[in-house]
Amino acid sequence: MNDYQRPFAGRQPEDGQVIAVGGAKGGIGKSLITSNLAVILSSRGFSTVVVDLDLGGANLHLYLGERTIHHNLHHFLNREAGIDDVLIETRFGPWLIGGDNSELGAANIPFSQKLKLLRTLRRLDVDYILLDLGSNISYNVLDFFLAADYPIVLATPEPAAYLGAYRFIKVALYRKLDRLFGVESEFYSHRVPSLESLIRSAIGRGESRVRRIGQLLERVEKENSRNLAFMRSVLESFRPLLVMNKVPEDQDSAQIVQSIQDNCRDMLSVQLDFLGYVPSHPDFEGSARELTPVAASGPESELTAALAALIE
Repeated sequence: MNDYQRPFAGRQPEDGQVIAVGGAKGGIGKSLITSNLAVILSSRGFSTVVVDLDLGGANLHLYLGERTIHHNLHHFLNREAGIDDVLIETRFGPWLIGGDNSELGAANIPFSQKLKLLRTLRRLDVDYILLDLGSNISYNVLDFFLAADYPIVLATPEPAAYLGAYRFIKVALYRKLDRLFGVESEFYSHRVPSLESLIRSAIGRGESRVRRIGQLLERVEKENSRNLAFMRSVLESFRPLLVMNKVPEDQDSAQIVQSIQDNCRDMLSVQLDFLGYVPSHPDFEGSARELTPVAASGPESELTAALAALIE
């Protein structure tokens, strides 16, 4: 649909490229998409790890055929196990780091643990790391999404889902701007207090809050002009990727995609790239019940081809 260089096209991974799959609504197929993309990448010879970061609602292991897991992400975060101890080799190819939804407070990990996990994942000697994110817009979800090399936002043709996708992108951008000079940021050592204050005033909740990010750029140009080019580069570096899932065969969702892209451009001053559609198909739901990814049970199927097209 868009004339742009597809992010995965012809690329070889560099030091564990991170793909995050998020979206503000449950039931849109994040775990199905994540698990199948991991199987496809693994089948192509790429070493692949998939991580269940739906903290408090973990079930990704089921989509990769694992009914139970003995060591999970929280054992690592709580220093009860090393990262190698929580890695599970699935029979479908990818390695899995499962989550745990049985521990009270599992969905709320401290910021320091989040940074530790991200650093550890980046050090894994693999080609791709896929993150299956939770169905909300908590700081945990947003921070993992923003840390990805390929941040994918999932939507469906349902209004609640595609409106939620735009909201997810908006809140993720606001989180990025709010943490622009945070300790985890590459700009931490070059903090500009006056710009930081201006940004937080513009995206905060007071009367000075802006309606469009373009208004923030106007304020920067007026009050802190030497940092205008920097702010533009920050916005240009935020390039989420949209995938439309569960698209009926007889439905053209191009107008929905265009509307989300237009809103991102006009309201957020960012470009939203569209990766593609995944059709609604009974095999998808059936694969969840059978605990076997479609990409494994039907590697030559049209559904698998649609999934593979997202990363080609």
